[in-house]
Amino acid sequence: MKFILSLIAGLFVFTSIAQVTNEGKPLSWKLDISQDVAANKLPTFDIEAVRAEDDLYDGQFEKPWRFGFMHSVDFGFTDGQWTTLENGDRIWRLLISSPNALSLNFIFDD
Repeated sequence: MKFILSLIAGLFVFTSIAQVTNEGKPLSWKLDISQDVAANKLPTFDIEAVRAEDDLYDGQFEKPWRFGFMHSVDFGFTDGQWTTLENGDRIWRLLISSPNALSLNFIFDD
């Protein structure tokens, strides 16, 4: 009996761990609006120096491994491009450029 309950509990936990996604695209992508948004370029940094620093701490477990290199920027609604649709709705778009970046992650605040 314990085996069956453990099996059921294990299957429930296994199937309940998932990320919700809608597999869709924003509605604004279907609109025929201009694609010419000026790029805001992130500052460059010395990737080799960052990798050398990471190598120093790679075997130490007191600190978490580095996830990325943080740039603090101050982009706001004046840095992007606003588009007003025929029905009065407004869309704001911001293009961020970071040449040779492996990925970009954003943290927004007030």
